[in-house]
Amino acid sequence: LHSVLPLLGTIAAEAGTNAAAVATVAAPLVSPAVVTFLQVSPPIAGQVLFLSPMAAMRQFREEGTTGGVSIIPYAAMAANGLAWSTYGALGADLTIMLPNASGCVLGLYYTQQFYKYKAPDAVVLPYIGGATAFSAAVVGAAATMPLETARMAIGY
Repeated sequence: LHSVLPLLGTIAAEAGTNAAAVATVAAPLVSPAVVTFLQVSPPIAGQVLFLSPMAAMRQFREEGTTGGVSIIPYAAMAANGLAWSTYGALGADLTIMLPNASGCVLGLYYTQQFYKYKAPDAVVLPYIGGATAFSAAVVGAAATMPLETARMAIGY
């Protein structure tokens, strides 16, 4: 997008005040089919990625332990899912909010399952604490700041 904006500015300057000329020259740079593909495929790919730890969860249940595996990916999935869902909510963008909400929910499930079957020497509390603090900061910013300030703070 940032590389397209100067191009559109140049086109608008060359076209003067004639909006029809600008619309003709700056017709969509990609076809509607490509736009639809780019709107649909990332959320679907995200769901595949969010479901990929299911095999590990099954292994934890069967073995009764997490062994030498770390909790970091699961806690990070929950925190990032919440952050991106909040980002999407602030921008009223369901294509960002909804797919990442499932990432948050699945990340919480994976974290809970990891904690349930954690190995005796597994370090978990600092990572759960960090993910919780990050999540609280994002939700706190969204809930307490004016909309535009929250958008800027969260990265919109």
